[in-house]
Amino acid sequence: MASAVPIFGFRKHKNRTVVLLDIKLALPLIILALLLIVYFGSWILARKQGNSHAGHSISDSFALHNLSPILWTVEDVEAWARRIGFEDFALAVQKHLVDGKMLFMLTEDIITSKLDIPGEKAGRVLREIDLIRETRLDKLPEHLIHPPRLSSEQIFRNYGNSTFSLSASSKNKKIYRFYRIWESMMEKPTLTMEVNPKVASWNAFVQDIIKALAIVKSAEVHDKLIIRTREGSIVKSFSGLPSKAFILVDNEIFFYPSDIPGEKFVVPLPPSSRTVEVKRLSSTPRLFVVENFLSAEECEEIIKTATPLLAPSTVLKQGDQSNGEEKVKDEVRTSETAWLMDKKVPIVAKIRQRVEELIRIPMSYAEDMQVLKYTFKQHYHVHYDFFDPKMYPGDKRWSSGHNRLVTVFFYLTSVEKGGETIFPFGNTSAEEHHKIQSWGPCENAVESSIKVKPVRGSAVIFYLMKPHGHTHGELDHTSLHGGCDPIVGEKWAANYWIRNGPVQ
Repeated sequence: MASAVPIFGFRKHKNRTVVLLDIKLALPLIILALLLIVYFGSWILARKQGNSHAGHSISDSFALHNLSPILWTVEDVEAWARRIGFEDFALAVQKHLVDGKMLFMLTEDIITSKLDIPGEKAGRVLREIDLIRETRLDKLPEHLIHPPRLSSEQIFRNYGNSTFSLSASSKNKKIYRFYRIWESMMEKPTLTMEVNPKVASWNAFVQDIIKALAIVKSAEVHDKLIIRTREGSIVKSFSGLPSKAFILVDNEIFFYPSDIPGEKFVVPLPPSSRTVEVKRLSSTPRLFVVENFLSAEECEEIIKTATPLLAPSTVLKQGDQSNGEEKVKDEVRTSETAWLMDKKVPIVAKIRQRVEELIRIPMSYAEDMQVLKYTFKQHYHVHYDFFDPKMYPGDKRWSSGHNRLVTVFFYLTSVEKGGETIFPFGNTSAEEHHKIQSWGPCENAVESSIKVKPVRGSAVIFYLMKPHGHTHGELDHTSLHGGCDPIVGEKWAANYWIRNGPVQ
């Protein structure tokens, strides 16, 4: 009978005991030992992480990128709820867009009535929230450690989040920030949308934006919603959507943003592929300059078309007796004017189309092209291009909120000396505004006024209304401006006045 082969043994060698090991026979035992170590190690780790409610909850180990819980997004709160086994609460979080800020304002009554979670489960949810408060107090502000007693409507109105997560998975998700037209992109947006553009539907995404606007009480969309880039281009798909964009609701109109000094916007001009740069000069008023807007040939053609139509310039009669139509001569305006009213004239049609592309407003909102000629010592003292309802009480159009929104003014000649367009409020601090006179010649303007020198082919854009309120005619009184006397050379110019609604 054969004897068994030992796995290991001992042998004496030079006064030392040597352990002999048969690797082939011992290998299975080594693997088994390693598996047991891994198994029991995992079990011990799970116990430490609080997988049992006998000690601390799993909430303690849910670090969420080591963010303060107050910064959790809706998706973070939803993931936390699933990790602790509260599937019903996770669905409610997604439905009601509960973020970290709102999470710590919840009470048992709100969880049961607003989120439709039964009383016993609501109590468990609150205990989990309290555990976060107890273990992560250093990451919570005082008012959320001991939150005020608020109703569900107060919480969802005052503490509602503007971040909306549109998919459960964070894979390939992008963040898009949306602003109203009067908001600065340097500050907090009205909405932040998280979505995977590779799988999301664009039309569904737009509908989600509309719903989110209603939730954060920013707007109710009755007619349409348009998304525009900072440069004003309309966005119609995810491929053209930048990380920050403007949302325009119903009859809101695009304004070039003026929050970054010296910023330039590159704008394509039809029908060619030529582009121009729109450069910000001032935020009060919103003032921009455009170089090379017209070619030398186009300037000459406008002058040639307008010359036979020139007549002394007039102003609209003010006062209670004004019907809004009577025009009178006045020493405040001594130039000559021609109106190019035939939109079928080729040069007029071409420039109308170009202006529409430049300012992103339909030219059905525009008055006819006005052409101006200033000779030596002719001028238009500082004035407003809008019609102040207080000055024209007899004209019901202006009291209804309909008015001029923006002026696009382009120079047809360069002037060697004088002839500037002056903006007294430009570059003037708010503390100095009381020194500005709303009447009189350029010489009376404060020293800090912006003066735009006439350069053939260039244009200026200045807004006559405030972005927040332009749909009902809120006027911007910092748009005060004037045409200075030419000293050396003639000044030819033209302009379009564009209103905040179609011209009747």
